[in-house]
Amino acid sequence: MILRAFLIIFLLFVAAATFMTGNPISTPLGFGMYAVTSGSMMPQLPIGGLLITRRIQARELRVGDVIAFRESSGSDIITHRVIEIISSPEKTGRSFSFMTKRDANGLADADSLSEDKLVGKVSVVIPYVGFVFLFMVSPLGFVTGILVPSGLLLFLEMKDLFRPATLQNQEKGET
Repeated sequence: MILRAFLIIFLLFVAAATFMTGNPISTPLGFGMYAVTSGSMMPQLPIGGLLITRRIQARELRVGDVIAFRESSGSDIITHRVIEIISSPEKTGRSFSFMTKRDANGLADADSLSEDKLVGKVSVVIPYVGFVFLFMVSPLGFVTGILVPSGLLLFLEMKDLFRPATLQNQEKGET
């Protein structure tokens, strides 16, 4: 019974990790999870760290905030620090735009970032947990994290299903 409960919880955790890691789609509550894969934001965001972001309006951002955004091609999520708010509707009548930088080398990014690329503000950083999430989205991680526990759970359920009724009654204390 305990093993089954553990397997079900583990499978749900792996499924959530697989769905959310690196996926630019946030949860309905506005949170997203991403694994740090480069050292551009060291030491604050270590490689292998897990970032939890919160969807935020561009007008709420301040210089110094660490944000996640889509790169210009729209496929990858990048995490850098806001160093300047270039424009805002109040100043220019246009949408918000920002300048960001990497912490590791201190260089500003070459291009400004428009508010439509904003994914969220980094709320929580959990060191090393991102390695687990990255493993789970790999082919080997999928096999070990989903297929093996699912197979074990199926085996345990089938074993109980085909167990003779007399053995089941004896375990329950009935004769």
